[in-house]
Order: sequence, then C-alpha cells, then structure tokens
Amino acid sequence: MTPTNRTIYLDNSKFNASDPHIYVWKKGTKESLSGFPGSAMTKVSGNIYSFTCAEEYDCCIFSKDGGSNSKLSGDLDIPYNDAIYDGSWSTYGG
Repeated sequence: MTPTNRTIYLDNSKFNASDPHIYVWKKGTKESLSGFPGSAMTKVSGNIYSFTCAEEYDCCIFSKDGGSNSKLSGDLDIPYNDAIYDGSWSTYGG
C-alpha cells in the first residue's frame, strides 16, 4: 500500500528566515526523516514555503536556516494536510 503524503506550509513573513527548514518525526517515537535541523523547505511564492512527507510524520519543528540553534518554533503537532504555520496553524488556501 502506498503511503499517503501530507504537505506542510510555513508563512515566513513574520520570521524572515533566510533558509527555512523543517524537522519532522513520528509522535511517540524517535523516528525522523533526518537529523535536526531537518530538511530545507521549498519556496512556493512570496514568503510561503512548503514541505511534503508521509502522513505518518505528525510532529515538526521549524528552523531559520538549517543551523543547530535556529528554532522558529517549539515542538508542534501537525494538525492536518495543507496546514500553514505563522505562529499558529490554519488551512493553506494557496
């Protein structure tokens, strides 16, 4: 069975991160896609960035530039597919 993917968005207009990254993991485990600070996000347009991963990864931390001490957020539960974070979660309307 093919895993379902989710896309997570960051509105960088409040953070002004030079190279936004996202660290994702499975809640209740230490299984992550990569070590912290995670993977580079893809610029969608303007200040909007995205990252797509398997839906089973349900927690994240956003970081500024890929540095080890550059967190933009604490530990976050990803609420649903197409969620956008700007300090709180809402639905991305792209």
